Amino acid sequence: MPCALDNGLPSDGKYRAVNIQRFPAGDGLELAVREQDHVAVVVRPEIAAALQSRQSFAPLETHAAAFQRVFRGTALEAIDPTGFCRELCRVGLLEPEAAFVERCRLATAPQSTSTTGSIRTFGWITCERPDALRRSVTSYIENARAHARAVEAVVVDGSLNRGAYLRNQEVLRSAGRAMNVQVRYLGPVERAAYGAALAARADIPGELLDFALGDPQGCGCAIGANRNALLLDTLGDLVLSADDDTICRPTPHPSSRNGLSLYGRRDPTDLWSFGDRSSALAFTPPAEVDIAAAHEMALGLSLSSLVRDRLGSNQLHWGQLSADDVRVLEAGSGHVMLSFTGVIGDSGMATHSGLLWGLHEPSRSRVLGDIVAYRTALESREVLRVAPTLSAGASAHCMGTAFGFDNRLLLPAFMPVRRNEDSVFGAVLSACRDEAVFAHLPLALLHDAPPRAAGLRVESPFARRQLSDVLMFSILSHRRSPGRHPCSKRLHQLGSHLREVGALPLSELEKLLRVQLAAQASLFFATLDWVQRLYGAQPAHCAADITACAQGAREALQHPDAIVPFELTAGHRNRGEVLTITRDLIRRFGELLCAWPHIVSTACELRQAGIRLSRPL
Repeated sequence: MPCALDNGLPSDGKYRAVNIQRFPAGDGLELAVREQDHVAVVVRPEIAAALQSRQSFAPLETHAAAFQRVFRGTALEAIDPTGFCRELCRVGLLEPEAAFVERCRLATAPQSTSTTGSIRTFGWITCERPDALRRSVTSYIENARAHARAVEAVVVDGSLNRGAYLRNQEVLRSAGRAMNVQVRYLGPVERAAYGAALAARADIPGELLDFALGDPQGCGCAIGANRNALLLDTLGDLVLSADDDTICRPTPHPSSRNGLSLYGRRDPTDLWSFGDRSSALAFTPPAEVDIAAAHEMALGLSLSSLVRDRLGSNQLHWGQLSADDVRVLEAGSGHVMLSFTGVIGDSGMATHSGLLWGLHEPSRSRVLGDIVAYRTALESREVLRVAPTLSAGASAHCMGTAFGFDNRLLLPAFMPVRRNEDSVFGAVLSACRDEAVFAHLPLALLHDAPPRAAGLRVESPFARRQLSDVLMFSILSHRRSPGRHPCSKRLHQLGSHLREVGALPLSELEKLLRVQLAAQASLFFATLDWVQRLYGAQPAHCAADITACAQGAREALQHPDAIVPFELTAGHRNRGEVLTITRDLIRRFGELLCAWPHIVSTACELRQAGIRLSRPL
């Protein structure tokens, strides 16, 4: 590609690298295929890789400086960066902001208000923690009352011990009386009765409903089943969902700003680490914020309207736009289905090793900059993780600790058992709703989990496989049909695929999962290489841990049990037994996704007839 071309482009405009797909073209070259029109341009691999890091709008000189840094020490080091950028514009690999706005009709399309609404339902997920439940429910209801907001409280209780769920009911009755609010409750008794009503009305197998709303296989940790119960009980509503160990203590980002950020592929949050909970809480004070109103700033709204309202101002911050971001903006169909607050307190993560390669500035310098801060970040669970501004994008970053969901439209089912069900839910939602957009608020809520004595592990992301990983691999192996389809059809397509995966012989299942594992590992190593190119071996105190994680990943990938979920080995199950259980769970989840639209429509009929999963206490 020629390096210099003076084509008269305005130097004060903003540009971004277009989204591309990359294919080998022989002789050490690649085809960079533009996503918007599928026109191919032949480039060197280093250029294609650099383009994929420059998908946020910025002046040409900013892109030029970035390319100069990336190409330092390579065969492209002597390139004229400004002329190089102008040539990229000429061949359509850099596009001006004005052309993008025109293509997406952001400046002219009328604003739609048809999806606005109010959050009138707060829901909790709990299990055998009555004291934590009391604190959590009280904090959220007090927040609503302080802002003259009337809400319905719904508590989903996963307690199976009769004494535990009776104690939870007693706590909720007391809290309801004290705050003069109606609390609705659903536990194992209510779940069984509702399942029978669903099965009778819709001819749905009872075994499938037992799986959707419980843990009949005894896999443990049926958080997703409780979330499914909340979905079915609150159909037609905008809902704020919270875990029972969260406290409604809205804490803003220390440097929060007005506006909207389109975060693209990267994590939209900033991070601070602390040695203990008290230090985290003292870092930045809470604010008097109507938490439901904060969610209503985005939840249920269209992405185009959020962008359009801020065009031409300094309140619109373009991030590294993904191909999915561009797709929903071009179609004008993006809809905020989920909205998330950040976390102050316990991070909720099993390991913080991802900080070594996943942080962007200024979090990277703050957390990894000196060895004391770095060790604190790796060993302490206490964090503040929150977006600096209202952020939205089509890439799912789902953490179900506290979030809002638009239950007026069809949402998929959660995987009923084991942990990380929220990430699986986000992946299914992205796969099955073409218009799905996720929003992150510049507020954090307190995750008040009890302090844990054990430190966090520093390990590769492939060291210990979870059931959720295997489900993600199975979902990623599904090829979406082209064109636009309703969520119900896409759920059936994905569910049918998972049923087929769950019917494979174990040897074939292993092959499929290992191929997907290798593909994800390739992305991980590409990320490490990119971090190395950007930062070299700096900071030096992190270098050994990054090397150890990379080596650990290579060793884990070669292990015979690399795709065996470790959490299903309880009870001294052997490898074959664990894979058989895993296969069965994949199949059952596929069956659930296929049946879910019918389950939801039947639940809507029951609600119209006055039958709900929960009952008033």
